[in-house]
Amino acid sequence: MNSNTILQKRLWMFTCLLILNFGQVFPCSTIENNPPEDGIPRIRLGFEDKVGFHRQLMVAFIEGTTDGYDFGYDGALNEEQLNDAFWLIEQERYVIQAVAPVEDRFNANVGTDIKSGGEITFMIDQLENIPADFQVYIVDNLHGVQHDLREGNYTTHTGVGNFNGRFSLDVVNPSETLSALGFDRSQFQIHYDLHTQKLWLINASDIQIKRLMIYDLLGRMISSRQDNLVQNTIEVPIQQPKGVYIANIETENGQFSKKFIVG
Repeated sequence: MNSNTILQKRLWMFTCLLILNFGQVFPCSTIENNPPEDGIPRIRLGFEDKVGFHRQLMVAFIEGTTDGYDFGYDGALNEEQLNDAFWLIEQERYVIQAVAPVEDRFNANVGTDIKSGGEITFMIDQLENIPADFQVYIVDNLHGVQHDLREGNYTTHTGVGNFNGRFSLDVVNPSETLSALGFDRSQFQIHYDLHTQKLWLINASDIQIKRLMIYDLLGRMISSRQDNLVQNTIEVPIQQPKGVYIANIETENGQFSKKFIVG
């Protein structure tokens, strides 16, 4: 790729950032696959609060980019609203992110910062160059819901707080992988031992675990682990107050969550 092409793409991303930051209080009116001339696949994810504020988040699938921060491609969230949504990249907030093209599946953490509580809605504002057979889900880890956004909007209720672990966008290429709904989640057992104050995860399947994250019900991450996950039995120290917590398990075949009780 020559330097002019790289510069053009970075200028385009900067332009999109300006549009998203200063002109995104209104939704796009279509979810039709309306491909732009550059051929880059994009998903424009919409978020609305109970008073009608609309935030649009965009993810573009571009060769050479990563799941982490990519200078010149990812656009930061600069002006937060009363109730807002954003991509979480390396624990920072963004409205634009670029990632590598989807081979089998793509999963992105969608953070929400809710100051007034009440009803919120996720929707597809627009799909661009996304194959018709790709499945696009919003995942609500708190309620164990994986909602197909091609079928309609997802509306739920939330209290006040910063919910960084509750929602995620899941894009599945069914021609390359089995859907996350297709593997047997009962093969993954979660148990909290009060005596040792450890969470035990038993993996009775052949599916590789890539990451284990623990959240409280406010969506605050209290533990994250990416190493030494190849064993059939994984133990994680959890020294937290009594209550309900969420174990988010990211595997090679997808991501799902299980609730457990401390105390």
